[in-house]
Parts: sequence; structure tokens; C-alpha cells
Amino acid sequence: MPVGMAIANANSSTVQAASYNKTEMRSFVRNTLASYYARGTVVIVKDGQPQQISYGYGYYGKRLGAGNSKVVYPVCSLQKVITGAIITQLISAGKFTQYTKISKWYPNLKGADNITVGNLMTHTSGLTAADTEVNRGRVYSEADAINWVVNKLNSTTQNQPGNFSYNNTNYILLAGIIRQETGQSYKQNVQERI
Repeated sequence: MPVGMAIANANSSTVQAASYNKTEMRSFVRNTLASYYARGTVVIVKDGQPQQISYGYGYYGKRLGAGNSKVVYPVCSLQKVITGAIITQLISAGKFTQYTKISKWYPNLKGADNITVGNLMTHTSGLTAADTEVNRGRVYSEADAINWVVNKLNSTTQNQPGNFSYNNTNYILLAGIIRQETGQSYKQNVQERI
């Protein structure tokens, strides 16, 4: 279930929107986001007054020293919007559909016959690979990064498709689909299409 739906469907005995206090709501939202392995910002509006609640990486810059030229800030999930736009362009061009099984591009990926492009886009593939943003002491090419993810997935137990679990793995595999479908690097696709 997407996080927004989880919050909207939350048990009214846990938090009653009509009578919440800011501390309870902040705790509820952060716990809900954490339980779905999601990071981001939620805006709660009560009596016309918005309250922004963030759960994620917003204070890393403070802790690490924002503006320090030695600190690298990855684009992280902002790149998912671009990847999703390119996938949507390819679907619109008739290259495949949201229902196309990813075994078309990843025949050696365990469980790929049960996962669709739509599952990857909505984080409902069941696939999770830890440490996708960890510095492993080398710079990976696009192809090497995608192969690393496939190998990691094949060496670990994965969940069944259908349940929401936010993970970079989904969009790394989508970047690989873009590469295979277009015959161009992901970087070239971003430069030419976006």
C-alpha cells in the first residue's frame, strides 16, 4: 500500500485528525513512513493550516557540513522522476507496457517472470537490495551498477511482488531497461529526452 494511502487509511483510534496535536501527528507520520521504508515529506492540513512533517535525510547536510566541497550529495530519489518519465515515453512509443514482465530484459534475474515494469515503477516488485548508495571504493559504470544489483538480488532472498517497499533497486533496473530498449546509455537518454 502506498504511504499516502497508509496514512489516509490509518486507524482512527491511533490518530484522530480532528483532535491531533503536532507532536502526536509528527510521531505518527514518521512511524508510518519508517514502517514502509519510505523517506519524504508529508503535509497535514488542519483547519486550513498546513504542517509539514519530514522523515529522511534533510539534516545530513548540517551534520556533515553543508557546503563542504569534500561532501558529495547524491541526487537520490529525484532521479526516479526522470527515470519514470523516460519509461513512460517508451511505453507511449509502444515499446512495452506496464504489464510487460521484466524477464524480457533480465532473463537471469531470479523471479523476473513474476515482476512487471509497473511493479518496478510502483515499488511493488518485492525486490530489495541493501547498500545501493554505499561507497564501495570504486566508481561503477552504468552497466556495472545494474549488474551489481542483479547479482545482489540473485544472492539474497526476495519478497513476492505485490507489497509496497520503497527501494532504489526498482529504478536501477528501470534504468537498465531504458539502456536495453534504446541501445543508448541512461546518461544519453537523460540528455536527449529530458
